[in-house]
Amino acid sequence: MTTSQTLGQRGEDAACRWLEAKGYRIMARNWLCPLGEIDIIAQMGNLWVFVEVRTRRGSLDEAMESIGKLKRQRMIRAAHIYAAALPETNPTWRVDVVAVAAQRDGSLRVEHVEDALDW
Repeated sequence: MTTSQTLGQRGEDAACRWLEAKGYRIMARNWLCPLGEIDIIAQMGNLWVFVEVRTRRGSLDEAMESIGKLKRQRMIRAAHIYAAALPETNPTWRVDVVAVAAQRDGSLRVEHVEDALDW
């Protein structure tokens, strides 16, 4: 695993811990479909949450800003595919982003943006 892969994995692990601490149940990680990957699929009650995790060295802003228009479109399309396969009729879902910033001391700062489709 390269350094960036290791950092990305640490970020995803931190995002899962953050979500679980907030009451989310992690249903899947790194779900793949022809349109791309969803990093984390979580559930809170009847709400399904599709989470993009962005981990960067430095600031949380850099992590958030690294998600471009094409990535947002792919996330939405992939979420539609997953939601269509759920047993519920018209499941309630949203797309969130968890930004993770690796600090110089090795710690990770986490920011969770709910319903992040409009940023």
